[in-house]
Amino acid sequence: MKVSIAATNRGGFVLGGMALAENPYDGHTLKRALAQVRVLTGQSIEEVFVDRGYRGHAEGEASVYLSGQRRGIVARRLRRCLRRRQAIEPVIDHLKSDGHLGRNWLKGVEGDRMNVLLCCAGHNLRLILRRLRFFCLWILGLGCSVCGALVIMRCLGSTGRWETPAYGHGGVQPLVLVIS
Repeated sequence: MKVSIAATNRGGFVLGGMALAENPYDGHTLKRALAQVRVLTGQSIEEVFVDRGYRGHAEGEASVYLSGQRRGIVARRLRRCLRRRQAIEPVIDHLKSDGHLGRNWLKGVEGDRMNVLLCCAGHNLRLILRRLRFFCLWILGLGCSVCGALVIMRCLGSTGRWETPAYGHGGVQPLVLVIS
């Protein structure tokens, strides 16, 4: 089984993922992957950054850039995006470890397809919850600065006593004290 993952170049948000029952050549999966992203998002893809396995299989609508390609690329933005192509590897690693894509417990080809879609959805939910957590902490910080509150970071060491954050070896936990 082969899995095709389509993710954004910035942010690592998974736009599409599909399980391919056979083991096709990478270049033959590009049209299907882009068609799936087009159906799911409702927008056409303008630029695609792929590895060298997709050589010679350019999609008609999208501009396909291969990693290691030097000829024809003069814009700094495109060169920077080609270097960012390796950013898909951590997404795949997180899907395998956090999303349990590495081991499938569902039966058959349909089980493989469901497993890939559920792993991709779980990855996107983890990203959304992480950004929501940072946003809530940012709002809390704004509220504390407006109310005149003092935020003290507390660190629990291995002994469980109060220690300064510089010497603590445990996790940093926020403690909010309101001074009126």
